[in-house]
Amino acid sequence: MDLPYIDFHSHKETSVSDILTIRSFDTKEITQLTDQPSSLGIHPWSLNRESYPLQLEILEKYSMDKNIFFLGETGLDSLVGEDKELQEESFRFHIQLSEQIQKPIVVHCVRSYHTLFKIHKIMKPKQKWILHGFQARRDVFIECTRRGFYFSLGNALIKNSSLRSYVSEIPRDKIFFESDDSSFAIEKLYQEYSLLTNQSISDLKKQIASNFLSLDVPYEF
Repeated sequence: MDLPYIDFHSHKETSVSDILTIRSFDTKEITQLTDQPSSLGIHPWSLNRESYPLQLEILEKYSMDKNIFFLGETGLDSLVGEDKELQEESFRFHIQLSEQIQKPIVVHCVRSYHTLFKIHKIMKPKQKWILHGFQARRDVFIECTRRGFYFSLGNALIKNSSLRSYVSEIPRDKIFFESDDSSFAIEKLYQEYSLLTNQSISDLKKQIASNFLSLDVPYEF
């Protein structure tokens, strides 16, 4: 059986036979149950005090659906949004819900890792965390590895020299690739990683599929 490419985090609606795309929904987007593997969360860019109660209501309403494999993206972003307290409040809510319904979290973190590590230490979550669009410094990467996080890499794999310098050190059982909100072909990321790590595309597909199943998702290849 030829395994598909996995696009772990995409904001685009796609249907390609050899690509398993995990569609990322914000609560402001989802109006009905989805029929494809998806994630659902309140993006830190979408937060505001006025609509926050409704956002939580929608998140709780749809999060138990069988096709919502993950919560998120959720997290912290120091560059966007004025209400950092609300970002933390929302992030903590996602973590609590994740533990309650036993679904992993897709994490958005921009220049906020100190706060993220603090929250992780305090809340001691058992569910798995996947850092989407990861491209942080090596010292941050090392601490993330120590905490057992997964890493989803986007086109920074091609553009970011710092990430490229240590990408071969990322544990192979903790890695994914994503297109996010771009039109970037997921196959190119597989190819680039294959070249950087001297791993065949076939073996890489097997590894990523195994990583996906390690998140305890209700899916069979």
